[in-house]
Amino acid sequence: PREVVSATLRDMSRCGRGSVVALDYFSREVVQGTGLAENALLKRVVTKLGEPFDFGLEMSPPARQHAAEWVADIGLQLEEVATMRPERAERSQFSGVLIASVQ
Repeated sequence: PREVVSATLRDMSRCGRGSVVALDYFSREVVQGTGLAENALLKRVVTKLGEPFDFGLEMSPPARQHAAEWVADIGLQLEEVATMRPERAERSQFSGVLIASVQ
């Protein structure tokens, strides 16, 4: 769940200055199985495999801003975000990778 991921990263934010963490993540829509039909299908598949999604970030445009706000609330600084698709105003991203550091 989001609270667990946030708590873990909050602990990491107390590491030495310059420490870096990278994580990959799915969008909240994928985790909830909403929006595109592929999101609902993926959620069903991973649930049947016994690996249900339980954490996702808001990835509507601008996806980078949402990631930056989340890591800042935790006490980290966003360094980089890479998304799986080019950003377009009319759709959320599917997944991404972010790199954050301790300041």
